[in-house]
Amino acid sequence: MKFLKVPDEIRSDSVLYLRLTCGAGDTGFSMINGICEVVVRISFAIFLTHTALGYWGVWWTNCITWTFTGIVCLLRYWSGVWKKKNVV
Repeated sequence: MKFLKVPDEIRSDSVLYLRLTCGAGDTGFSMINGICEVVVRISFAIFLTHTALGYWGVWWTNCITWTFTGIVCLLRYWSGVWKKKNVV
């Protein structure tokens, strides 16, 4: 399970940036990101379990979706769009 170490660090960063933008009032992004994460996770799980990876494809799906979510959240944070949202 050592291969999950790096994606786990990516996952914690993505949660941090996602919650930061959500707390700043950018909740629409959080919702869309969550829906996209579920769609990507299911798609990759179906695809990877039908390859030579078998059930290990589910573990690799976690790594892929965490990385995907982390990159998207980091790009959103760096873009600064979340700073323009207003919290009532």
